[in-house]
Amino acid sequence: MANTISLELPADFNEAIRKLMFTTAVEAYKKAGESKTLPEYMKLGEACEYLSVSRVTLDKLIRTHGLKATMIDGITRVRKQDIIEFMEAHSI
Repeated sequence: MANTISLELPADFNEAIRKLMFTTAVEAYKKAGESKTLPEYMKLGEACEYLSVSRVTLDKLIRTHGLKATMIDGITRVRKQDIIEFMEAHSI
């Protein structure tokens, strides 16, 4: 058995809700735009951030667990797709 409630709302209620929803959506859009977009080839610190691991852990993943990294003239980068593939290969 359903219960019903009658509720009388002010005439401008719909407009107030619409404005609130619009303002909230604009704020969320701005915040999403501010979030950092990581490059395809990440610095080691960026790769740590992407994986949510420490630098020591990232170094271990590269040295002993086979995470691919690229080094050119002493500069090391980790490709985002290689991280994704590494994580998928090690999923349980």
